[in-house]
Amino acid sequence: MTSATALSIGDAVTAIDGSKWHVLENSGSGIDTVVLLSDYNLNSDGSYNIKCNSIDNSTYECNPIEFDIDNTNIYDETDSNNIGYFIHNVYTPKVIQSLPGTIGISLPTADQIAIADGKIFNSNEYMTLSNDWLCTTNYWTKTSSSLSKTNVWNISGHSKILSDHYAAQTQIFFGIRPVITTLKANLFN
Repeated sequence: MTSATALSIGDAVTAIDGSKWHVLENSGSGIDTVVLLSDYNLNSDGSYNIKCNSIDNSTYECNPIEFDIDNTNIYDETDSNNIGYFIHNVYTPKVIQSLPGTIGISLPTADQIAIADGKIFNSNEYMTLSNDWLCTTNYWTKTSSSLSKTNVWNISGHSKILSDHYAAQTQIFFGIRPVITTLKANLFN
């Protein structure tokens, strides 16, 4: 794909490494990069879990993970107990190798999810999502909750709800569904 290709929120794309994504932010003609949300959560080795879906995401086969076992609700790539550390140290090296020129590897923000669903994020209330592609799995965002100092916003795919949960909950239901900014040249036509 070339920079001449315009991509819109919700467009399904396949990367040159075979991974499946949806466009999370519009990328017009003449722009070289695009922001993508993975169709799948990650396994503990940083590979994509293509078997997992929003209904069975709470099983350990789907590799749910605490946001931070110390109950910190801030995304932090330097804290070894934090989900950001996993993304930075396990997933990032894999994606940079398979998709050259990829930057901005992280979790989605609650704002990005709301905008992709045609809504405005309100940090004081839960939101029902209508776009199915946003709800294929249960996953964390990197947005700290303003409702509680120990909670983080997440997507419950099976109920299509953007809500907040305890960052170090013992009964884990949420995984890592990464967001990347990559070159359009890394995508198939």
